[in-house]
Amino acid sequence: MNLKITTPLVIVLCAVAGISRAEESYDFTLGTGFPFVFTPELSITTQDNSYRYYLNGKVGVANGASLGFEHSVSENRRHAIGAFAGTVGLYEGESCPESDSVAQGLACSIAKALDWEAIDGIGVSYSYNFQNMQGKGWKLRFEAGYGNGRNSGEKSSAGNVFIGYQF
Repeated sequence: MNLKITTPLVIVLCAVAGISRAEESYDFTLGTGFPFVFTPELSITTQDNSYRYYLNGKVGVANGASLGFEHSVSENRRHAIGAFAGTVGLYEGESCPESDSVAQGLACSIAKALDWEAIDGIGVSYSYNFQNMQGKGWKLRFEAGYGNGRNSGEKSSAGNVFIGYQF
């Protein structure tokens, strides 16, 4: 994870969380999506149910984590927009060159399927909470971000779709 971006975000999130009212709600969410197949998440929702701060892990062919916040933008507290830093998506490696050999083409295709790397950077999100931001229920989140490939350093944009259940 890029410390130049993440450290200031952690400081801002801690400061805002400390300023918010006492009696926050702590929640745990399990979810799945694309390109990450398993995403556990811990979150804190402010008492007035307008802000949510979260830390999640992202597990797939490459793994990562992100730290972010969401702000409710509707009266029923179902729609939220946010920002996050950390793993924003996955980057697919170079494509296979054309080959006359079936074996070489198959070997390259298998290697390519496993040649994904995490992109670390910053992103924005939109969430729809089927109940509201606080408490039990299903949620759907779309994320888009931009950053650098963890191994290659390639700059890339990426997107994620997440559906989860908040306990």
